[in-house]
Amino acid sequence: MAVKLLAPRTPFHLPDPSPWPFWGAFSLEGILLGMAKYFNSMSCAIFIFSSLYLCYIVYLWFSDIVFESVFQGMHTWTVQRGLRHGFLLFLVSEAFFFFSFFWGFFHSCLAPSESGGKRWPPIGIHSMKWSGIPALNTVILVTSAFSVTWSHKALRKGKLGESLISLVVTLVHGVVFLYFQYVEFSSSSFSIADGVYGSCFFMLVGLHGMHVMAGVSALFSSLLRMAGLHFSTERHLGYRFSIWYWHFVDVIWVLLYVLVYVWKS
Repeated sequence: MAVKLLAPRTPFHLPDPSPWPFWGAFSLEGILLGMAKYFNSMSCAIFIFSSLYLCYIVYLWFSDIVFESVFQGMHTWTVQRGLRHGFLLFLVSEAFFFFSFFWGFFHSCLAPSESGGKRWPPIGIHSMKWSGIPALNTVILVTSAFSVTWSHKALRKGKLGESLISLVVTLVHGVVFLYFQYVEFSSSSFSIADGVYGSCFFMLVGLHGMHVMAGVSALFSSLLRMAGLHFSTERHLGYRFSIWYWHFVDVIWVLLYVLVYVWKS
């Protein structure tokens, strides 16, 4: 009687067909349409609905990923290595994304136009003081980098309670940073419509603020997963990615503070 040999399990993971990429793209199209209507003084209902629907799709998509990783064991060490490489390439693409806006800022400040009086900031615009809220936000973000590293070290040592507390401290720092960023924007004497300086400033700082919001969301998701015992001392790749992203946000802010606030204030 012939014995049927089972094929060895591959270390790679081929995901099952998923509807979430299609519905994610569909919601993004709705967001684009809603923004176009809002910019033309029309209703923003489509934009709000599509944004909420996109958040729901992202939640379902990542729920599937967590289920495959934690409960099905699909994320082998080979898969995790590939995910690390992919996330590092994502951070590199984000760095070049910010580099393009920094390029525009330096091109404008090193060769100011005649419309601004050959000055940077242009005549009539009073830049933000680097010693006020920006300095405080720098301290907040740098401190949060230490607290999230403390949380990671505690998790690797098996101290779950200590890791949770330090992660909560990091989240509080992130929310406080966003609040002070809102206060700074509200008290600004210029807007994004005030020439090239306003455009460069609010695009750089505002774009960074959006990344901070994404980082806070990722860390909050990691907090919930940590409380749900999804992480171990060795397997916590999602949390590691959140930490890498948070450190990336910290580095970008330090560059923003030095170059946009201090150097050309």
